[in-house]
Amino acid sequence: MLKKLRLASLAPLVLLIGCASDELPQTAEDTITYTLTRLHGEQDPGVVWDLLPASYQNDIRGWARRFAEGVPSGVYDKVFRVLRQAGIAIKSKGEYLISEPMVRYAMQGLRNADEDETLAVLESIGNSLILLGRSEIATVDKLRNSDLGSFLHVTGSQIWMHGARAYRITGQELGSSLEGLDYKTIESDDTTAKIELTLEGETWTMPFSRVEGLWVPTAMVEAWPKMRQQVEDFLRSLEVSEMKAALKQTEKLLDTLLTDLDEIQATKSRGAFSGAWGKIGMRYGKELKALMGKLPLPW
Repeated sequence: MLKKLRLASLAPLVLLIGCASDELPQTAEDTITYTLTRLHGEQDPGVVWDLLPASYQNDIRGWARRFAEGVPSGVYDKVFRVLRQAGIAIKSKGEYLISEPMVRYAMQGLRNADEDETLAVLESIGNSLILLGRSEIATVDKLRNSDLGSFLHVTGSQIWMHGARAYRITGQELGSSLEGLDYKTIESDDTTAKIELTLEGETWTMPFSRVEGLWVPTAMVEAWPKMRQQVEDFLRSLEVSEMKAALKQTEKLLDTLLTDLDEIQATKSRGAFSGAWGKIGMRYGKELKALMGKLPLPW
């Protein structure tokens, strides 16, 4: 059966799904409908977590716990403090920020957004960063005991909402590029399926595999063992002396960045803001590039 996704008509389907005792889809085709409905109709990226097989979820929970045990809290926690402070600075200094050449250039690509629209976008970006900086995973202690599914459902949905609000400046709704997506099952048995998708005249085939009762894109199933090995290698690398040294350097860089963000927050004039903003761009672009070259990442 050919299904045509019409995003404007998803509201009744959202209600039906909400009344179905959270029963997950039983076919590959219905998995696509379920995913797109939850993403667009409910703005809930937590659907991605719900549709992961239990063993995949367990892998990710285990990785999060081991990362929380291996990464220095002084580094991890300060990353989220930086996100929070950056969000506050972007929101509170938006009227200064819109005069910066980089921001003006970016907004020209969004159908020449005016100042009010630009401020709305900056506010949405700032709110998203603040949400992350205060979220259920914003400290090592929180990450160690976090419910990652809840994080995606709650904080993820709030960030999605702000992203959708910012995206409207382009004159479109987030997800509108999928308007008119056609899809149908062309092969299916108990363990595999092939879905044919057509969008804007282009057609492609997406294979699915059934894993622990859920339908997962076959590409993900095939890539999972390699990704598992890469993550395991990375977690082990946290004990390597070169990584520990790089992380100490990272913490120093984060301390400096927090100080600079405080300086931006304290500026009272457009000129002072521009100077502080420019200093951040010049300093950290080079330092971050040099630091990434020292990190012994396994990929």
